[in-house]
Amino acid sequence: STTTTTTTSTTPLTTITTPSCTEAQTTPPPTTACTTTPAPTPCPNSLSVTSNSKPIASPQGMVSNVDNYLESICLDKRNGFLLPSLRNCNDYYVCRNGVAVELSCAKLHFNPLKGVCDRPEYAGCRLA
Repeated sequence: STTTTTTTSTTPLTTITTPSCTEAQTTPPPTTACTTTPAPTPCPNSLSVTSNSKPIASPQGMVSNVDNYLESICLDKRNGFLLPSLRNCNDYYVCRNGVAVELSCAKLHFNPLKGVCDRPEYAGCRLA
């Protein structure tokens, strides 16, 4: 037999059905699981979202995060370690003595899989 449990909260929840547990049970049998966790609520076919909240990060904040990342990424990497730029497809970094040194592929894109400057259609860069 099954028990239907409804949970009320400040967030919308749905009714779920769980295996039967009596109030006297403190530990359900191994094959029985009792829960009041809300089931996921499916989204309607059409969804409209309006938000007046501020963006989580500004472009200046993103650049600062990239700079912080670059300051630390090469600390434990060997000399010659290559990594793509997080800002554009043409640039990449090479680690030298624990420091990320920025280099450019000019009109080509850096291909991180091959570790070379490559034609854009082969480099696989997904930056906008």
